[in-house]
Amino acid sequence: MNDAKTALGQKILATKQAKGLTWAVLAEQLGHSPVWTCAACLGQMSMTAETTTKAS
Repeated sequence: MNDAKTALGQKILATKQAKGLTWAVLAEQLGHSPVWTCAACLGQMSMTAETTTKAS
């Protein structure tokens, strides 16, 4: 697996946990399903520029 992608996924998971967020909450903010949001944040799906801006 891509080391940079894995490291980013781990950073996202740590930030999500530190802020007490759930995939469902993040998904609602991004306008996508929780499954898609999780996959995208872990590098398994692509995000549009607009979604990336919302996520950051």
